[in-house]
Amino acid sequence: MTLYCCAIKRICNFYAILFLFPLSSYALAIDFDGHESEHQQDFLFLLEEGYTQEKGEWQFGLSYQDVSYSGEPNQKKGTDNVWKLGVEYGFTDRFQVEFFLPYQKSSCYQGNVKINTSTAGNPEIELIYQVIQETSVLPVVSIGVGVEIAASSDKAPIRSEEWGYEGFVNASKYLEAWGFLHANLAYGVADKGDETELSYGLGFVRPINDNFSAMIEYLVEREQEDVLQGSNSEVLAQFTVGFSYQNNHGFIAGLAYGQSDNDERLERAFTVKFQYEF
Repeated sequence: MTLYCCAIKRICNFYAILFLFPLSSYALAIDFDGHESEHQQDFLFLLEEGYTQEKGEWQFGLSYQDVSYSGEPNQKKGTDNVWKLGVEYGFTDRFQVEFFLPYQKSSCYQGNVKINTSTAGNPEIELIYQVIQETSVLPVVSIGVGVEIAASSDKAPIRSEEWGYEGFVNASKYLEAWGFLHANLAYGVADKGDETELSYGLGFVRPINDNFSAMIEYLVEREQEDVLQGSNSEVLAQFTVGFSYQNNHGFIAGLAYGQSDNDERLERAFTVKFQYEF
């Protein structure tokens, strides 16, 4: 089956699950009432929510992802262990800054040779502004720009010596008794202009009760690289199912299983994520 047909099939499967998931989880909902102050949800694994931090509010996040991948017999096989630290701060109720620092440890086999690499990745800084506030009809919509800071390329491909720039739109909507729907659209480019990436995704979060939520997310990344012989393109489709727990003191913890693939390899990942706001 061609990559195009596989992508269409996954999109259709995603929308089917997106439709059935709220119906099946409706029976699990316990004591969830939609007070206006509770109409926000800002914990996701693949996507970014449209909601921003309140003025003077900090958010710290830490995630760990264990990724295993395999491909054709002549392709690399291995594992990636990825840690990611994130910090957010609200300058106003609608304008915030974010900082991310990843660290990755990789182990792969090329033939019978095992290759181990570990290093910090490229730091990222983002500025986000909420342009539309949520109403009973309209979703909350935020726009943002991001910069990936160049670093030494001696640990490529974990980090790159090129600067990266990104523009994106994040939207979120509370669907009354159903839950929260999230949508992302982003476009990024390297400073030399020879690499571009277009990504888009959807996610749905269903509160089970006051503390627990279930979520599904789907993200597609289309990368294109211009080379002397022409251009190379790659499509990566990612799907994640997860659960989260939150208390009344700003702490949230979550666990998710994800799968992604393209023409070259299949990836499976388990993610643990912690988040604290104050």
